[in-house]
Amino acid sequence: MVELIQINSLALLNVSDHISREKTGKYGVLLGTKNESNDSITIGTSFEVNFDGDSIDWDHLNKKISLMDTVLPQYRLIGLYQINENISPNEETKLMIEQFANSNILIYVIFGLNSTDDQIAKAYTVDDLSPINTRIQTTFIESAATSTIINHQYYSNQLEKSNQLPIKDDGLNISLNQLESKMEKILNCLDTLPEDKKFETHKLVVHLSNRLKSYDPKSELSGFNSKAQSIQLSILTSQLAAIDNLNYQISKNLKSYGINSRSQTQSN
Repeated sequence: MVELIQINSLALLNVSDHISREKTGKYGVLLGTKNESNDSITIGTSFEVNFDGDSIDWDHLNKKISLMDTVLPQYRLIGLYQINENISPNEETKLMIEQFANSNILIYVIFGLNSTDDQIAKAYTVDDLSPINTRIQTTFIESAATSTIINHQYYSNQLEKSNQLPIKDDGLNISLNQLESKMEKILNCLDTLPEDKKFETHKLVVHLSNRLKSYDPKSELSGFNSKAQSIQLSILTSQLAAIDNLNYQISKNLKSYGINSRSQTQSN
């Protein structure tokens, strides 16, 4: 004789989902196991029963049970559940049990939407609807997770959100300092440029200098836009690459010119 019904969290989750979707059908199937002494049943999972009009869609139900047998071979059809206003059986309960008379179900569980006590579910035998001791089964991990959520439900308000922006800002400062150092090296090379190249190079350098001077971390802190700053850095990097390439070409020409000058001097 079955004396105890244990409902695990997965079955409860499925029933909760069934309730939240406000389906017209309020019945479902329970899958689970019996212990070796046959005095306890553990409900492992559940799924709702679909209806075709006023009748059970047996074809869909049989396919679903067959699928569950393949995916969860440790479980078998163990009972039915009903979503009701309270946890007491009614005429619908008896009609539902009669339709599953040939399915060898053992128990019938009623989930009460408006139960006045702390018990949200109650199990009964299918033979005479005698009540069976019913309890919710939770694992250690589930209990710990629930306790953590209850005890620290306001933990998100304790986070220091102000720490996020300065990190990005510091990173940007490092990049700008590197760019400034690069520009100093470029400026040191300006004196060696031919006159016809100085105007174009000076124009680029002044443009980059204005960009650097216009950057004020304190004034832009409140309206910081990482995407816009990334685009600006990309432009600066591209322009520096252009200047580097220009300097390389100039240095190459100067070197070549110097060699040619020495060659002409020696020949004279």
